[in-house]
Amino acid sequence: MMQSGREGEEPEVLVESAPTSHRVHTPFLGHSGPFGHIDAYIPQTYVGSGYTKAVYRVRLPGGAAVALKAVDFSGHDLGSCVREFGARRGCYRLAAHKLLKEMVLLERLRHPNVLQICLSLGRLLHHLAHSPLGSVTLLDFRPRQFVLVDGELKVTDLDDARVEETPCASSADCILEFPARNFTLPCSAQGWCDGMNEKRNLYNAYRFFFTYLLPHSAPPSLRPLLDIIVNATGELTWGVDETLAQLETVLNLYRSGQYLQNSTTSSSAEYQRIPDSTIPQEDYRCWPSYHHGSCLLSVFNLAEAVDVCESHAQCHAFVVTNQTTWTGRKLVFFKTGWNQVVPDPNRTTYVRAPG
Repeated sequence: MMQSGREGEEPEVLVESAPTSHRVHTPFLGHSGPFGHIDAYIPQTYVGSGYTKAVYRVRLPGGAAVALKAVDFSGHDLGSCVREFGARRGCYRLAAHKLLKEMVLLERLRHPNVLQICLSLGRLLHHLAHSPLGSVTLLDFRPRQFVLVDGELKVTDLDDARVEETPCASSADCILEFPARNFTLPCSAQGWCDGMNEKRNLYNAYRFFFTYLLPHSAPPSLRPLLDIIVNATGELTWGVDETLAQLETVLNLYRSGQYLQNSTTSSSAEYQRIPDSTIPQEDYRCWPSYHHGSCLLSVFNLAEAVDVCESHAQCHAFVVTNQTTWTGRKLVFFKTGWNQVVPDPNRTTYVRAPG
């Protein structure tokens, strides 16, 4: 599937593979990896692509369906890099590094409320853009400058914050430079680069957070909206206000369950309800999960819990708890079976009826 930059060289492959029922990010360097030789993934069905990656639906030899991500040779990132520098292999390595960085970040951040993190960052950017001092930019905007407190991002270092906008005589003085690309902003009639502080913060949020986290932060039916946010911030076509408004829209759809209207299908499977009970064992792991050793996910309602269980090949039962997330969604344990059901006044078990 992947080709190297020169003839006769061993192709270099970097893909991200994840079961479609749950996400586990695993790097492949070369032709093989923990799931075996890359050829075992053929045949491939193209699903879609973004700025850097193409996504394929493939099946492992055992029959499990996985989503496989790889650097997209027709993608925006690789194409623009090759046009500017003419080094196809070097540009491929740069795009591959971006994919590897995504895997590492997601592996380290195993936080199921990724949407909450991105939303808190959007609100922080809005506050900086409209502070009593004026628009504040963070010149040293890096992940290590933030800490996570109860799911909210907080800035830990403001030594390199700046309030003054950049003075200019023309738009030539308003070049916003980043390692991968530059932007030219307008020079206002008052002689200041229009929105440079805000746009610098926003693009840094894109390249350090949004591009890696947003695509993994919500159910599949909401991902097209998240892709729009990622692309708009990556091109700086939006400001902070519009970005926050779009994030809030996604949150409202997620919190209200409106995203289920076109996504949750009625299942033919029937589940028996066992009140005041739980299944203490028979766990399996999934991603993203609120519990490292089991599959603990949030759902809007019972219909979505059934839909999730039906989408997991291992799932034959689930346990609804009385706990909720920050958006009011129920936390549910998904189980491989129900050989041992025990009393628990705070939980309700649902087991798949035979046949």
